[in-house]
Amino acid sequence: MADQVTTNQEFKQIKELHGLTVTQCALMLECTEEAVKSWLKSPAVSSHRKTPPMALKLFKLMLSSQNDAEHPSG
Repeated sequence: MADQVTTNQEFKQIKELHGLTVTQCALMLECTEEAVKSWLKSPAVSSHRKTPPMALKLFKLMLSSQNDAEHPSG
């Protein structure tokens, strides 16, 4: 259960840090808005789902590459 909370909390923190909407996250990850919403729900809710580790990794990579493109070094 701790793994679920960590993965979901990390996804939520990154989403909020970048000021992204559920729709923007779903478009980035090519998934449904319902999937993203289920990752953001409290674990106590029956419709809560674990953020797949692959989705979290892809989310981080996409945001990292966007930041790199906006702030090129050199």
